[in-house]
Amino acid sequence: MNAITQTERKSPVVVVEDHPLLRDGLKQLIGSQPDLACVGVTDDISSAKLLVEECKPDLIVLDLRLKAGDALDFIKTLR
Repeated sequence: MNAITQTERKSPVVVVEDHPLLRDGLKQLIGSQPDLACVGVTDDISSAKLLVEECKPDLIVLDLRLKAGDALDFIKTLR
């Protein structure tokens, strides 16, 4: 098995957005980038916590005004 070099590795990204159209657009935009891979999308904080634990993303695109859950508290727990 060949080792993937750092330049070939795609940075994993999780999207947390409660508006379906924007969430799908972000997923497509991230997927079209040569150095990024969307590894998970969700619309609430509880699912986001599970995704972050499971996928260990390098980046998180987070809607600060989610209908369900407090995004600012979630950011504090990530730190």
